[in-house]
Amino acid sequence: MISNLTRMRAIDDAWNERDWTAYEAFLAPELTAWAAGDQDPHGRDEHVARAREFCTLFPENHVVTSPTWPRSGTVTRPAPSPGCADA
Repeated sequence: MISNLTRMRAIDDAWNERDWTAYEAFLAPELTAWAAGDQDPHGRDEHVARAREFCTLFPENHVVTSPTWPRSGTVTRPAPSPGCADA
């Protein structure tokens, strides 16, 4: 059995490598996710699309997997507001 910590590191590694196929494989097909500012939840496909867009906005963003997982990066353009057209 794979531990939760091993799974967390694996999904973080997929994020860091921008391996969206591997990242998606860690998400349940029936995933329902909410993001700040959203009026409605979104599913797995939209969640992966948002992750990809986030990494486009913050290309230096990587998850540090040891000893903790802070996120950091550089903003390259304004982020669109949820529910609004891209800026």
